[in-house]
Amino acid sequence: ATVTGFYLACNNDLKLASPIQIVTFASPRVGGKEFQRSFQHLEDSGRILYARFTNVNDMISLRPFWAISGSWKFEDWYKHVGMHICLDTRSIQGFDLDYRRITGLPDELWNLIKSYFCGNSKKSSILEYHRRMRVAKKQFSIQQKRLSKRKRKKLITLEECYALHESFTEFDGDMKGSSSSSLLKLVLVAFFIVIEIGLLLRIMIWRWQK
Repeated sequence: ATVTGFYLACNNDLKLASPIQIVTFASPRVGGKEFQRSFQHLEDSGRILYARFTNVNDMISLRPFWAISGSWKFEDWYKHVGMHICLDTRSIQGFDLDYRRITGLPDELWNLIKSYFCGNSKKSSILEYHRRMRVAKKQFSIQQKRLSKRKRKKLITLEECYALHESFTEFDGDMKGSSSSSLLKLVLVAFFIVIEIGLLLRIMIWRWQK
């Protein structure tokens, strides 16, 4: 769906009365950095809008990381595009929203580890998405009831999300927290790599002794 919408938006012969809208659930990464740049250009041009729903630690949405026949350089790794709505029952409002989040190598290595150790294919089922969307709607309603009428927010449309996308970028967030988070992820990644190397060496020694 992501690739089809992208090619339709690229077709200048199509006279669009409104932007092409894409909604996906458990979508994997479908392109590299150049694809991401081209997709964002179409978003900025008002030709495409994309709502990408994922579940926390959904194995399918965390992959793939790189093409088998392509380059292994980090800048050539596959990237996500669109407005990301992550359904998380642990969140106060039941979901987290981000747009064009900047991820570095520590974040991607952490996602790689999560896809193998924490990833679950059951979280990609449409029934699980339906359940989490109901939970998110319920938690959002409960949260709104606790606020005064003046502070209450209504569920906004995808067009309004894009119009307010600057408030969802990391530039408006706490940059200090993002740097410390990346450092923590890098330490955890290094820890997992050391464990894996230790296990491999132990297996090799055990086989050699046999």
